[in-house]
Amino acid sequence: MAAMAAAAAVTGIIAIMLLPQRNAEAQFVSMTTGYGEKTILLPDSSEICLNVNSTVRYPSTWASGETREVWLSGEAFFEVKHLTGDTKFIVHTDDVDIQVVGTAFNVNTRRVQTQVALQNGKVNLKLNRKDTALIAMKPGDVVTWSAERRELTNEQAADPGHYAAWQQQQLIFQDASLADVLLALQENTGIKVQLEDTAMLKETFTGTIETDHIDVFFKTLSRSFDINITENGKDSYVIHRKGDSKANYQQNIHLSRATGLRPRHAAVRSEHFCLMSYEPKSTLD
Repeated sequence: MAAMAAAAAVTGIIAIMLLPQRNAEAQFVSMTTGYGEKTILLPDSSEICLNVNSTVRYPSTWASGETREVWLSGEAFFEVKHLTGDTKFIVHTDDVDIQVVGTAFNVNTRRVQTQVALQNGKVNLKLNRKDTALIAMKPGDVVTWSAERRELTNEQAADPGHYAAWQQQQLIFQDASLADVLLALQENTGIKVQLEDTAMLKETFTGTIETDHIDVFFKTLSRSFDINITENGKDSYVIHRKGDSKANYQQNIHLSRATGLRPRHAAVRSEHFCLMSYEPKSTLD
């Protein structure tokens, strides 16, 4: 797992650039992460925690009373400082403008969608389309716009902090498909997992992955799903079923669906287990 520890090191890239949206003399800062997070202090003392493989751009300075604007690709958690006069703070993604006064929220622009999870404060969200009204979000709201499906959803989260748990090197899931779990693992750590039995991608997982202890997650997954996990190169693993035949496995799934009961291994819990823009091309083979 030494390779994973090395992969978790923060890669920060800072560049000064000129952007056409503003005065030709205005200088912008651009910061990009590799496989590791980066905390950024903005000119107004607001803070951004930038997740892995993400980029943020913002002006090097803001004049008094000027709208504070930030451009995000990837995922980040914002803690916006409230200024006198209610100076606006706007986060731009490819699909959405997020208008803020002073608040804490997570923005995820991965997988051809933009997802905003509001932890506290107030946010007005507007799609980058004509004739669309502002969406006034309240704490606990999770608004997702899928550019691929052209679909908008607004849900209430029991704990919106779960969406920003990556700041504590955690990925928290509730009845998530194994396909979503493994894709999130790849997005956040660079670890790619291939399943020989693709039917397993529909299995559900409930728990917390400690991204700095992936070996613990693999051990728990192996016991819970009765599988073998073997290394297949740097940051690459293959999952094989052991014991049960494919026929027995399909029979178990059929029984689970017919009775409404999940298999014994459907939820993973142990003492170790308790947040779109650019379009990443990573897929699960």
